[in-house]
Amino acid sequence: MISKTSNTAFVVLNYKTSYDAIALVENIAKQLWHKDIKVYIVDNDSNDESIEKFKKIKSNINIELIESKINLGFAKGNNLGIKKALLDGFQFIIASNSDILIENQPDFLEKIYKIYEEDHNIAVIAPTIKNLDGVYQNPFRKKRFSFKEIIKMKFFYLSGFYKLYYLLRVYIFYGLITYMAQKRVQRAIENFSNNQVPSSGYIYAPHGSFLIFTPTFLKYFDGFDNKTFLYCEEFILAEKLRQNNLKCWYENTLNILHKECQSTEKVVKNYKEKVKFTLQHTFESCKYFAKIIKLGH
Repeated sequence: MISKTSNTAFVVLNYKTSYDAIALVENIAKQLWHKDIKVYIVDNDSNDESIEKFKKIKSNINIELIESKINLGFAKGNNLGIKKALLDGFQFIIASNSDILIENQPDFLEKIYKIYEEDHNIAVIAPTIKNLDGVYQNPFRKKRFSFKEIIKMKFFYLSGFYKLYYLLRVYIFYGLITYMAQKRVQRAIENFSNNQVPSSGYIYAPHGSFLIFTPTFLKYFDGFDNKTFLYCEEFILAEKLRQNNLKCWYENTLNILHKECQSTEKVVKNYKEKVKFTLQHTFESCKYFAKIIKLGH
């Protein structure tokens, strides 16, 4: 049986969103199980008042602040906290965005332990994540990419064709593509908001905003793949699990609210700069993913 005492750690990555990170700490402090966990706040070189604010937190939760002197990005930033939690002997590690709130669930940890006890091949547990528009973000992708999709992906990224798309998207058809993209997002919100919660089960890729790593995951890995700065972490993680014959379980009775306060906006001046920033890092990450994903089922 899994020990229920000081067994689970939260790693909260912060970049210029201290108000969200503190709100999450306060949210956890209201949970009945708050004494059974430790929170590691990793500040990713926010270069603002975040550190001072974190040092002033008064909470009944065990909190440790980790300061990075440079912005390491998502994977490496989280890994700072994950590796410290591993050194401290935690068996389950939850990597959480700062803009997350957990629904009041007295049996939250017990459910996690039970899921793992029923199948020790489960490396990652993904909760129900709902954003402020009412859209369910898990399962992020239920099934793996098809053979045809993988071929297209490899061609697009490994041939360098994505560079042409970037040129067209940012400098030639910016207005038109931006309009079409915004309309597509709006239709998606209208189509998926207030849908019924998806059924629990094994999935290919979980949403990266809240990931529960089990002892099995931590036996094989000491965190995220550190070859990316931002984006596409979900698919890279999914392939790493698959290549090691490990599983990801989506559990619809674990409920999370994702406020989606984008820290990306803290490093860009306007929407066009955000598009450029997002595309550049997405393409770099997806290029790496296209290299590691293998053909076949």
